[in-house]
Amino acid sequence: AMNLFSSPIQVTVHFEGQKSRKMVPVQTEKGEKMLLLYKAREPVTGKIELAIKPGKSVGHQGITADLVGQIELFYDRGNHYEFTSLSQELESAGEFSASKIYPFDFSTVE
Repeated sequence: AMNLFSSPIQVTVHFEGQKSRKMVPVQTEKGEKMLLLYKAREPVTGKIELAIKPGKSVGHQGITADLVGQIELFYDRGNHYEFTSLSQELESAGEFSASKIYPFDFSTVE
């Protein structure tokens, strides 16, 4: 079967040191998920790889990396509280026609 609505872009996020970083289970709407654990004042760095299918071109409104920090209190399970939200513009609006890797660095997280 052919998927007529598949995306021409594949997005992969690589976090610096992810293989050695502690992971914790987190409940989501789709079940349990293992996520990387960062402590206070640890930088969150890495790279985002956007791979486009050969011969394809996609217009975009800009490419950003967003870091959202949430916490769930032990006595208040199910309610998440946002404690930080940072954004980095990686590229302004334009045309995307070749695969590219964008580094990101959220080293000012408190």
